[in-house]
Amino acid sequence: MKRIFILLILLLVSFGLADYFDSDNFKSYSPKEQAIIKEVVATPELQDLLPKLTNWSIGLELEGYWNVSIFENDEWIGYVSYDESSQEIKSNDLPELLSAEEIAKYEEKINKYLFDDPAIQAIAQNPYSLQKEMEYHKFSNYWSYYLYSGLDTYEVVIYPDDDYFVIDEIRNYTTLEADRQLEVDRNKAIELAYSSPDIDQAFDGIDDWYSYAEHFEDKTWIVEFAGQGRTLLSVLVDLDKETVLESKLP
Repeated sequence: MKRIFILLILLLVSFGLADYFDSDNFKSYSPKEQAIIKEVVATPELQDLLPKLTNWSIGLELEGYWNVSIFENDEWIGYVSYDESSQEIKSNDLPELLSAEEIAKYEEKINKYLFDDPAIQAIAQNPYSLQKEMEYHKFSNYWSYYLYSGLDTYEVVIYPDDDYFVIDEIRNYTTLEADRQLEVDRNKAIELAYSSPDIDQAFDGIDDWYSYAEHFEDKTWIVEFAGQGRTLLSVLVDLDKETVLESKLP
């Protein structure tokens, strides 16, 4: 306990624990819970994390061990499971935060070497029309490097790797948006086809059926309902007019 007391004195001076101990969040806990919090913030895991935060608070509950949740600006960022008897953290899920110097070092390398990657070079074929933007996700510890080329928007997901970085994924948001719209249209076409005046006759005596929708042209789709190994109904719909253009029983 003497070791924890000495650590608390050092921490109070080094990164403003006094402000937290005077906060409404800390005062909302019982004396017993406050004592646990003081022990937890003196552990090596929290000594490393808390100085890198600016507006942190703590959530606390007892489930065998003390589960201590860490929040930054009211956003949950991780937890530790603390054993009161041994004064040790048994498990934790805490973000590995980079210092400002480390972030600057990685971003310098990303800006310098990212365009050596062949996949990035393919995106940046016309450098005059290319716009770039980088965003660091602090608590997830990765960068989003956005590339805007013509009508296309790309996100390059980058993780730190020792003294370098790795490209985890390249997302084409233009393609993703087109795929999402296609799925929306497909579902709308099936819903519209289900309003066909022939639907009751087609499903008469049928318990299990499935639907298949295929884009025809412009905003028209062909929807087929099938069951018992055969086509039950074919429907041509117009999404713009929200109309069944044609309905065919076999």
